[in-house]
Order: sequence, then structure tokens, then C-alpha cells
Amino acid sequence: MSQAHLDALAQSLADKIVARRMAAPAIFMLEMSKPLCGLAEAAGHISLPLVGALVGQRRSRELMDFLSSRDNLERLICLIEEGEGRQKGAAHGN
Repeated sequence: MSQAHLDALAQSLADKIVARRMAAPAIFMLEMSKPLCGLAEAAGHISLPLVGALVGQRRSRELMDFLSSRDNLERLICLIEEGEGRQKGAAHGN
């Protein structure tokens, strides 16, 4: 996956999380899952057929590849925090 594609995927996920006001639980879950990236990748391979049936094989493989990297998780956390800051600033009229 290209870096531009990874960035677009991270931004899309962050935007959806912030829009649903799920930033705190998402950041908590992502921080906790960083040490388990290798295990998450193995679980992703096992669950790929089921998840693929729900969201499509290509999309599920992209998400699995994305979430199996600590760097990607850290980038997603930063984007969620930035989006949450913008949302709070807009709510306060800044």
C-alpha cells in the first residue's frame, strides 16, 4: 500500500471516529493494542473471511494491513487527537 493511500485511510478512519464522538475510547483501545500488533495481524488473517464477507475482501485486507503496524496506529491516534481538537474548537466558537 502506498503512503498516500495509508494517509487517506488513516484520515478517513479518524474522521469517522471523531464524527461519532468516540475519540477517547478509540484512543484508549489503540494505545492498548500497540504491543499486540503481531497478534492482531495473526487474528486478522484468521478472521479475514468473515470480515471480508461483511465489508469486502479488499477493504478488510487494507484495514488488517493498516492496523498491524505500530506506526500506522500512532498516526491514527494523532489524527484522532487533531480532529477532536478541531471539533472542540468549533464547538467553542474558535
